[in-house]
Amino acid sequence: MNTQISTDPLDVIIVGAVPTGLSAALLLGRSHKQVLVIDSGKPRNAVSHAANGFFFRDGIAP
Repeated sequence: MNTQISTDPLDVIIVGAVPTGLSAALLLGRSHKQVLVIDSGKPRNAVSHAANGFFFRDGIAP
């Protein structure tokens, strides 16, 4: 976890490190954008038996 404090302006703030949020952060970071991802660290799908609807995670435990 990066706890460094910066005064540089951010281009994007993403709330929730779900697969789409992380994918967006990765793409924006590769485009040299300043990105901040905010997440509680507690998966909301922890009680799920499987993750469905994601091409790369279909049927796999979250």
